[in-house]
Amino acid sequence: MPKLNECARDIKKGEMKNFPITKDFLKMVKYDGDISVPNIEELSVDYKPTTSFIGGEIEGLRLMKLFCEDKQKVRNFEKPMTNPTDISATTTTKVSAYLKFGCLSILRFYHELNAILKGSKHTEPPTSLIG
Repeated sequence: MPKLNECARDIKKGEMKNFPITKDFLKMVKYDGDISVPNIEELSVDYKPTTSFIGGEIEGLRLMKLFCEDKQKVRNFEKPMTNPTDISATTTTKVSAYLKFGCLSILRFYHELNAILKGSKHTEPPTSLIG
């Protein structure tokens, strides 16, 4: 990580080269020579999540597998019959946010669905999961 004294600016560009920092200020901010961005614990912030939503690839894969376990549900899934904003509902796949933010591969989800739907009766596009 860069050190504070390595952050001098170019005077010719109108930037400050040496700026006064008091020892009291360095003690107050608990400066130890590292100027990387602190994590939430280092900031001593009481962080309380405002939602029960858990992000990331592991959670996205878990939800995809959980949804795909019920093969009949996958085969009978119809988009207009769902509420896409209700993450607690049993009528949705619950993976939309994971797909949108790239936590879950669209191609992987497609192949999982295709393996379930292949050779069996299921809803047709545009209301099916692959439609």
